[in-house]
Amino acid sequence: MKTLLGVFAVLMAACGTIAVAADGTWSSEGPYGGAVYRLYVNPATPSVLYASTRGGIFRSDDGGVSWVRKEAGLGGTASFAYAVAMDADAPATLWVVDSFGHFQRSTDGGDNWAPTGYNVPVDDTVAQIADVPGTTGKLFIATRLHGVLVSVDNGASFLPSNTGLPAGVPINNIAVDPNDPMRVIAGTFYSNTVDSLHPQSVYLSMDGGVTWNGTLAFPGPPATYQQVVDISFGAGTKVYASIGSLLFRSDDNGASWVGPLGTIHDVESVAADPANGDTVLIGGRYGVARSTDGGVTSTPLNTGLIVTGGMAATVTRITLHPNYPTTGQIWLGTTEAGIYFSASSGATWIDQNDGLAATEIRALAMFHDGSTHRMFAGYGDAFEPSPALFRGNNSGPGTPFSSWTPSNTNLDAYQIRSITIDPTTVGAGIGSTRMYATGRAD
Repeated sequence: MKTLLGVFAVLMAACGTIAVAADGTWSSEGPYGGAVYRLYVNPATPSVLYASTRGGIFRSDDGGVSWVRKEAGLGGTASFAYAVAMDADAPATLWVVDSFGHFQRSTDGGDNWAPTGYNVPVDDTVAQIADVPGTTGKLFIATRLHGVLVSVDNGASFLPSNTGLPAGVPINNIAVDPNDPMRVIAGTFYSNTVDSLHPQSVYLSMDGGVTWNGTLAFPGPPATYQQVVDISFGAGTKVYASIGSLLFRSDDNGASWVGPLGTIHDVESVAADPANGDTVLIGGRYGVARSTDGGVTSTPLNTGLIVTGGMAATVTRITLHPNYPTTGQIWLGTTEAGIYFSASSGATWIDQNDGLAATEIRALAMFHDGSTHRMFAGYGDAFEPSPALFRGNNSGPGTPFSSWTPSNTNLDAYQIRSITIDPTTVGAGIGSTRMYATGRAD
């Protein structure tokens, strides 16, 4: 029995979801959610969203209420796919780099994928794909070893676009001004050693990536570049960025910077208000906050985002409705808790994870008596706030566990590695049953 349970646990870890056997196949029953890396909303049809997650590529056709995996034709897997992008001018066109380094494209909203013909060098990694607004088929990629590359043929081929960028410095992030595609900002990846020759973390191009100039050296000592996680162009000449996990702001379209700003640290995402240059949403280790004074102060917006131990989910992606702020809809991607939605400009949040099979489940336990049928599932390998323990309900033996809710009251944990039910306490029903769980506390 121990051997069978061990095999089952390995299968659950590999699939990342709870599954049941049916006619020789596996199908997911949840719990849903998990790690989200990229999140896009179709500007022409805002009810359509795309998400890159630990479990692969998903699409929603109902504003994020439900999700369906979209990977037909992909080689390898798109799991852990940071390198995903949508063409804002042709939003049914998507690009992704699969686990074999093949550049893939879909022209039907992810229903079908095909290689473009370009393969990432075997020694390199693509950190980000950036669409160039106002064009179809032009895009940049940020790489660890080859700097910035540009394609003008939908990713079929790429050429270096590195004049002014220091050789050998990894690029982690690229953002193109939505109002001026000639203005491009590139940010570096981590520096593990002091690098006094290359202290710049941010580079600006005013000619569409042909040439670059460094515009921000992270406050030192030591003299070293830092990781630029996110960049967001705002109203007027404002730009916001997460650099070295701190918030910075530019008042002149990236030519110079001020910061670090405010008291928030562990910043992982920023979204500038397109109508007010002094307003920005800031996401990270402590949920999400809004600043209305250019990042100097901020107010938390975590109602509905608390997932376990009183901690808010770590926000990795902030996606605004195309008509924001007139339409006050916002979607959040999180590290372990899936996707959240607000229809009130962030005043309150609800999770929207139905079908988003990106959780990693490492522990299972079943309770069953004549009237109650429950499955308990523990979230595995979480280093940041997660729902931790899920409780699933069904209508009886042989029926799906289609209803899952977090079961974390007083459970101050991020991950659960084992769950056991005390058999001596089950006779009086679920309300009197004693359960034990082990894992990682926050």
